[in-house]
Amino acid sequence: MTKGDWVISGNTGMGFNNIATTVKVGGKSTDGPKVNTFSITPSVGYFVIDKLAVGIDLGYVNRITKYDDVKFTNSTFSVMPTATTPGSRDRLWIE
Repeated sequence: MTKGDWVISGNTGMGFNNIATTVKVGGKSTDGPKVNTFSITPSVGYFVIDKLAVGIDLGYVNRITKYDDVKFTNSTFSVMPTATTPGSRDRLWIE
């Protein structure tokens, strides 16, 4: 990898999750909270010099929890600057 190249990181991903729980006490079952989660974390970097890329990870998580007749929505957005070298498994996190 040389200066001027672009790279899309291996942690680019998208996920969905749905959880429903049931609580059983004394032979009676009660529905617990239902949680739906959607997340996406793309990452991109630019080689500023040979073998050193700086970039950014962008994260978004949306979680919806429903219990009884109540609905709670929580959305999170994150930005993390990164620095990587080709072939490295670990990132150098810069905060």
